Amino acid sequence: MQRIDAVAWSRHLEHLARGVEWTAAPPVQAWGCADPGSAGRLWTVAAAAPETTDATAAEAVVAELVTPGDGPLRPMSDADAVEVWIDDDLSMLHALWRLARTLRRTAWHARASAAALWHVEHLGAENATHRPWALHVFLLEGSGEARLYGESLLHAALSGGSADDPLSRWIFADAARELAIAAAPDRVA
Repeated sequence: MQRIDAVAWSRHLEHLARGVEWTAAPPVQAWGCADPGSAGRLWTVAAAAPETTDATAAEAVVAELVTPGDGPLRPMSDADAVEVWIDDDLSMLHALWRLARTLRRTAWHARASAAALWHVEHLGAENATHRPWALHVFLLEGSGEARLYGESLLHAALSGGSADDPLSRWIFADAARELAIAAAPDRVA
């Protein structure tokens, strides 16, 4: 297992966020349409404050949207382009990680880790849509391969030009926050 310097990574991602004001939910343009789909529904639950989140409702949403097992969080449909599906699955992974942390669900954390490892093994970061969704999940996973996948997501965002869009900057800010929390787990989130 390889440890990262979560504090240094958090500072780096805060710098990349360039002053974007962190909010609990990603900007609406994350889904670009009126129907937010699976990722949007999961984010609606994940963005609620932990003290106001209805754990039973969250469990129902996770049970409905997250496919059990060790693979991706949702199966790919014939209607999805691979890039769209990966973007959605990584966004869900980002949201599930936060839910696992805020509601202290070790099973969800394990499911998120398994999905991250599945992405590392079966898909290249170049298939993503240049948004660094779940970057922190890959960095914190612990394997060199997962860290490299996370670094590849970051590189794709920086070289693909999306690093300056409001959504990517929000993702950087949220990932920085999650890394800071991981570095100091007793911190109030």
